[in-house]
Amino acid sequence: MLHCTVIMPAYNSAVFIDTAIQSTLAQRYKDWDLVVVDDGSQDDTFWIAERYRRKYSKHILVVGSAHQGCCSATKLALSYARGPVITVLDADDKLFPQSLTTVLPYFERDLGLGYVWTQFVRSNGGRGWSGPLPNGRNLYESIVRGKWWRACAQRFFRKSVYQQTTGLNEHWQRAVDLQLAILVASTGCRTCFVPAVTYWYRVHPRQMSCAERVAQAHDSKAVVRWAQRTLG
Repeated sequence: MLHCTVIMPAYNSAVFIDTAIQSTLAQRYKDWDLVVVDDGSQDDTFWIAERYRRKYSKHILVVGSAHQGCCSATKLALSYARGPVITVLDADDKLFPQSLTTVLPYFERDLGLGYVWTQFVRSNGGRGWSGPLPNGRNLYESIVRGKWWRACAQRFFRKSVYQQTTGLNEHWQRAVDLQLAILVASTGCRTCFVPAVTYWYRVHPRQMSCAERVAQAHDSKAVVRWAQRTLG
């Protein structure tokens, strides 16, 4: 049985983080740990997570940091990951109980498998946009050359494969999922889409502002341009 580290970057998530942590504790797969990085929250996010750490210290680590952004918090969480396989859980989302049980066997059976993504559902009742790769394309080509991005949730990757890359670039704080997929896929590892629903994604009533959307689009385009120029 492979150990899996769940990493959770969190910022001002006090209203939601209870649910996220409890969904990890409810996993049917028992060989896991959780790393929560509080990115300088101004609410009780850190202390709620710390309460769980005190009760489940064998499984949960909580790290506090100054507010730098999601990419920095994710990169810090990765540095504490103990498992050979890592998955990301946003602090306002949750895992279904069978999440790890469904996916970890794929990594156990295939040592060359580096990246897996699954299907998800949204809190408003809609189905997620994850899906299989376009015919004849690998994940790297699909994202960087095909402008395809349906390998978003739930994402799992092998730590040893991530360590072969240059690592997350903290200059782009708003394109973490995209960076992770591009970096891992650039190694040439095998990838796999698992069509099972393993992740619940929260849709917030307040959508991003126009400025936030522009900034996110800017970071995403910049990451793709960097990959085209640097990774080929």
